Amino acid sequence: MTPDSLGELIATREFSFSDENNRAAGASILIGKPQPSPGASDYQCHFLIKGLGDETIQIARGFDALQALQSALILAGASLNHLNEKTGRRLRWAGGTRGDLGFP
Repeated sequence: MTPDSLGELIATREFSFSDENNRAAGASILIGKPQPSPGASDYQCHFLIKGLGDETIQIARGFDALQALQSALILAGASLNHLNEKTGRRLRWAGGTRGDLGFP
């Protein structure tokens, strides 16, 4: 999948962290608009974490559009926390404290 596979973007968040050489670097998350799943009765919501990890589009699913969006936020938060632990970095977003990613 390409970033175009996200569909219509409905939300983004920028993060910052210091790299190994103490230089400021960035990462971001892009969340697409929930849409009906092809050939199924549920919904899906695509999201992408850029700047960390393998940058593949992930898909969250739910019974309806709202549950798919909630699932995407939960999965995105879990993915960001995992990347933080894996890389030893502490992401930061402008609206939170060090290590607070602002996700459920």
